[in-house]
Amino acid sequence: MAESILVTGSTGNVGSELVKALAAARADFYAAVHSPQKAAALQAQGIKIRLMDFSDPVSMASAMKGIGRLFLLQPLTPAMAETANTAVAGAIAAGVKRIVRLSGMGADPKGAIALARWHGAADDHVMRSGADWAILRPNSFMQNFSVSHGWSIRGKGEFYLPLENAAVSWVDVRDIARAAAAALTTDGHCGAVHTLSGPAALTGAQVAAALTNASGRPVRYVAVSADAARESMTGAGLPDWLVDALGELFAANRAGYTAAVTQDIERITGAPPAPFGKFARDYAASFRA
Repeated sequence: MAESILVTGSTGNVGSELVKALAAARADFYAAVHSPQKAAALQAQGIKIRLMDFSDPVSMASAMKGIGRLFLLQPLTPAMAETANTAVAGAIAAGVKRIVRLSGMGADPKGAIALARWHGAADDHVMRSGADWAILRPNSFMQNFSVSHGWSIRGKGEFYLPLENAAVSWVDVRDIARAAAAALTTDGHCGAVHTLSGPAALTGAQVAAALTNASGRPVRYVAVSADAARESMTGAGLPDWLVDALGELFAANRAGYTAAVTQDIERITGAPPAPFGKFARDYAASFRA
C-alpha cells in the first residue's frame, strides 16, 4: 500500500504545482496549510488537507500522524535551521520514512552567503534524520518574472535587476514540482542532493528578448545598481534581514555562481526542463497590460 504524502508549503509557487502533479498521478497525499481559508479553498478542489503551522510544534506533530513521506518546504526566515530541526524531529516521531526537502542552489552550512548557510543547515538536519532523504536545490525561479516583475513588465515594459550582464540558469517551478513528485513517489532518488536548473543560462537581455517574443510587446531589461536594488526592496517594505540576504544572492548572481546548468531534472523525471521561451509563452498573459 502506498504511503501517504504530506506537502508543506502547498499553496506557494512550488507547492501548488506539486499538489497538481500529485493529484494528476492520483497519489495519496495531504496538503498542509496554516489557515482555515486556504484549507477551504483546497478542499473545494477535492484536496485532502492537514492544518499545520511551522511555529507550532504541536500542530506539526498532529499534521504528520499517519504520514509516510514528507515534502518539506519551509518559510524563508533566518530561523530556517531551527524550524527544520523541529519539523524533522516531529516527522521521525510520527514514523515518516522519507523526507524530500526543497533547498536552494549552492546551499552549504559554511556558505559565503546567508541563504546558502540557512538552507545548508536545514539540509543537514534532514540528512542526519535517519529517514530516507532527497534534497532538491533549485536555482532562481522563472516565475519570478511573472510574479515579482509582472507589474513593471505590464505597466512599463521593463524589469529591473542588479545582475549587470550575468547569466542565470532560471528554472521553471513546474519542473521543480515534477522532480519533487518523482522523488516522493518513486525510488532511486534518495540519499542524494539534486541541483535543479533550467536548460540554459540567460542574461537579462536574453530574458527580455524571450518575454518580448512571447508577449508581442517590447520588454526591456534595466540593469540597476546594487544600491538602487536595496533602496527599492527597502521601500517595498521588505525586512532588513531579507534585503541583506537578497543583496548577497544578487552579488553571487553577478559573480557567475548561478549560471551552472545541470541534468538533474531530466535524470529524476525522465524529461528535460522547460526552456525559458516555453515559460514565457505559457505565462504570456502575465506580461501584457
